[in-house]
Amino acid sequence: MVGMLIGEAGILVYEIATSIPGVAVALPIPAINILTSLQIAVPLTVAYAVIKHRVFDVRFVIGRAVVYGLLTTALLVGIALLDFLIGRVLSETHIATIVEALAAVAIGLSLNTLHRWLEGLVDATLFRSRRRAEQRLRRIARGLVHADSAAAVTRVLVAEPYDAYTLASSALFRRGENGFARDETIGWKDAELRTINRDASIVLQLQAVRRPVAAHDAAWQPADLPPGLAYPAVVLPVFVRDVLDALVFYGPHASGEDLDPEEIGVLEELTLAAAAAYDHAAAELALARMTLLEAEVTSLRGLIAPQSASALLAPP
Repeated sequence: MVGMLIGEAGILVYEIATSIPGVAVALPIPAINILTSLQIAVPLTVAYAVIKHRVFDVRFVIGRAVVYGLLTTALLVGIALLDFLIGRVLSETHIATIVEALAAVAIGLSLNTLHRWLEGLVDATLFRSRRRAEQRLRRIARGLVHADSAAAVTRVLVAEPYDAYTLASSALFRRGENGFARDETIGWKDAELRTINRDASIVLQLQAVRRPVAAHDAAWQPADLPPGLAYPAVVLPVFVRDVLDALVFYGPHASGEDLDPEEIGVLEELTLAAAAAYDHAAAELALARMTLLEAEVTSLRGLIAPQSASALLAPP
């Protein structure tokens, strides 16, 4: 807003100054150049908003423009061809109206299918790397429940989105006795944030909304968060059996571009799958411990039984 106001103010002052007789002549050349150069702030601020803060989703605009353009063109061509065929072949018969009505119904029913197909085609053609990253993370989310341990789930949550989306940083904090402790990180230094209290503002907000929270909107800014590009862009909760078990911090793209809603949605799918995987890993660990305890109890019973029998047979 400041950049737009500066640019528009420069344009307005220049227009007023040049419209008053005698003023334009009295203005020195450097002043005119400064007023003119202020206009550059307008396109620069728009470009900054688009690239840095994703005020306009370029992918959405371009993708939808191409999809709807192709869809409209296909419909117009199809209707024109149908009208030509009906006009040439069935114009003299009484079934022309019936055929036109059936064709209109068929076109209407096929619009959603055609739209989805064109959307997939445009995404696969114009945004191939982005689409591959989303497909990769969704495949990982579907298979995450088969992870062998909680540590493997943690590594996937931190490393896979970092690599697929080319992020600047990634970190996960697991629930412990004294709050949430830093478990696995990429792009964080050892001296940076190590623990988060259970009553911290970010924890309370995640427990309330149970959805991803933008780090800048959370009003939670401890001094030891990583600075610069590694500063978290979004925080996602991982709830296991209705208990907040982990917090995952993802930074922006390495280029400085923020995560858009669709990317955050894919990350949310991954954290939901991770919650089931953590629960499954805990159940497997409990089962292994129970099996080990049963084996120990059986072994102890085997040692105690002969001693009890010999004690009964011994003379008083």
